[in-house]
Amino acid sequence: MKNGSDHDLDSVVQFVPVLKYSQSDWNKMKQELELEYNTKVLNKEREWGKKLADRDKKIAYLDEQVLLLRSANEDMKLVVTEFEKTIAQLQADKLKSSSESQNTFGDVIKERDQVKSTVY
Repeated sequence: MKNGSDHDLDSVVQFVPVLKYSQSDWNKMKQELELEYNTKVLNKEREWGKKLADRDKKIAYLDEQVLLLRSANEDMKLVVTEFEKTIAQLQADKLKSSSESQNTFGDVIKERDQVKSTVY
């Protein structure tokens, strides 16, 4: 039969867990996990770097388009301004021509009336 101290020793032995991995195994697993983590981080950095580069290209393209559209807009403003000047000049010429025609018509009427009065 076992005495009390042997029983206590067996209890202690039962509670001490047996290590499944050695320190070198832990170090290797830790290194593998760190490598996996660093690989994921590097892949994410590459992915985001590519996304940022694509975004920068798109922004540069859109900036170029804005400049082109602004230039086209300025050109169109000049065309519209010239068109408005031309229309205003045509209206002024028409008014002047109409006024001159009225004056000429009035002169012709006066001459006609003078001729009538001298003839009659």
